[in-house]
Amino acid sequence: MRRLLLALCIVGSAAALDAREGLRLPWVFSDEPDLTADLGFSPGPAGKTHVDLVLGGRFAHFGLPSGALRAPQLDITCAFTDPSRLERSAVTLKTRADLELFLAGYGLHFARRWFGSDSPLLYKAELETDLNPGDYDLSLAMQDAGIGFESHRTLHVIVPELAAGQWQLGDLRFITAVGKQMDDHGQEQRLLDPNPWRQVGGRLGWDLLVAYSDLGPRPPGPVTRVHRIRRLRSGQLLWQEAGPAPAKKNSQVWLIRVPSDVIQRWKGGICQLEVELTAGGRTVSSSKTFEVLP
Repeated sequence: MRRLLLALCIVGSAAALDAREGLRLPWVFSDEPDLTADLGFSPGPAGKTHVDLVLGGRFAHFGLPSGALRAPQLDITCAFTDPSRLERSAVTLKTRADLELFLAGYGLHFARRWFGSDSPLLYKAELETDLNPGDYDLSLAMQDAGIGFESHRTLHVIVPELAAGQWQLGDLRFITAVGKQMDDHGQEQRLLDPNPWRQVGGRLGWDLLVAYSDLGPRPPGPVTRVHRIRRLRSGQLLWQEAGPAPAKKNSQVWLIRVPSDVIQRWKGGICQLEVELTAGGRTVSSSKTFEVLP
């Protein structure tokens, strides 16, 4: 049976977790191929919860099948099943992670050395759906029949109930970069490259980048914000910034950035990012854990 590691244990009941899983790091699967699954939640339509599932892996720990003459083209299937209902009621999502395309994005062609233990290359996939709040069994399957590759993982997910129609902070999305593209209507749109590992520091060389927005009717008046990072266990304050929030229009998101040279001065360990927005005498907040590599 494949072994599953939970990066950080949950303390307290599901109701005490905060809807955005502030105290839990992503699910880390310990066997090959290397895979991390990060979940984000936000209010959805008709009382449902919108679920973002971001998968991330590393070429270095993929376990390329012997004799493979090309990079894997992974057909990914994710099924959310309510354990109390029939399996055919599962909500199934599908996508493809073509590692050939990821290699091309790095300006490389297939070679087995790119899958060696010191490879810095990454692959990612994103899926999303709207679910009724509750408990689910999540099954993850990745397959490339052409090279004889197949992998299955399972985990248990609690989808929280989130109140719609009130002012609140959206999920804190850890990312590695921001880009732009034109949508179908010719409008500029931001692209956020996810960081499903929620990791910084070590040899990664990444800035800490987090995107977020507020949801629901905002109280009138100016908006101020506070961003702080603490050690999870000791509460030691590592970094903080505060001040007026930049003007926000349409679907624009706010970004938090801590440069990598600042992060390099921190010791490795689990930290918590806290965000507060204040407007009209009201304050909304959210938090999420992340890992600083030694």
